[in-house]
Amino acid sequence: FRDYYDSPGAGDRTEPYFESTLTYAVAKTTSISWNTRYAIEEPDVITNESRKTFRTGLRASHDLTTRVSGIISAYYEHDDYDSFTPAGIFSPSFNEEAVDLAISLRYAVTRYFGVEAGYNHTNVWSDDIFREYSRNRYWAGLNVAF
Repeated sequence: FRDYYDSPGAGDRTEPYFESTLTYAVAKTTSISWNTRYAIEEPDVITNESRKTFRTGLRASHDLTTRVSGIISAYYEHDDYDSFTPAGIFSPSFNEEAVDLAISLRYAVTRYFGVEAGYNHTNVWSDDIFREYSRNRYWAGLNVAF
């Protein structure tokens, strides 16, 4: 349930909320997870009051050796932004699609400390051409687990 009491004339919204994760241990050192979510969320655009979002993705992790592990993932997102007319300003509804692909490797220096590096590719398609983009990110860092 969502109440827009701060926005005059916006009313209330009721939408289902669903979230699930299914994890399967393929082997002792390999697992696959499937995540899915559908919900009303806060928008990324200040002029649109809400969005309905569906997300789904797969993530696979594998221990290559006792010290080296890897993760590969692929996620999809669909957003429906609602139109909104506050105080005479019209903001039309629009849709967006996003795909995110990622890969990372971790080297365990000790049981609690590791070095990690990865790559992400994100692509967004939108009815609003100014929101479309494609991005590649490379990253590296230290990892502490306790």
